[in-house]
Amino acid sequence: MWTNTIATVSYTIGNDVGIGLVLLLSLGVLLLPAIISGCLTKKLAAKKGYHGYFWTGFFLMFLGLLYVGFLPVASVSQHERELENT
Repeated sequence: MWTNTIATVSYTIGNDVGIGLVLLLSLGVLLLPAIISGCLTKKLAAKKGYHGYFWTGFFLMFLGLLYVGFLPVASVSQHERELENT
């Protein structure tokens, strides 16, 4: 009787750890490309004279990168505009 109960508890704990590990890995598989895409989009936008755009790349991934890639080069950078307004 006790052996069966211990085996059931061990199986339940082991099963929960396995599910948690799978969820953690799948979350990492989804977040890592989004973070990389967000960083690339932000760097591309900065080279074109725009400020931000991390979240555009994070949520839209490849489409966000394309969007920023097709933005025209800013004639006056965002940072210079902020300095002029102050």
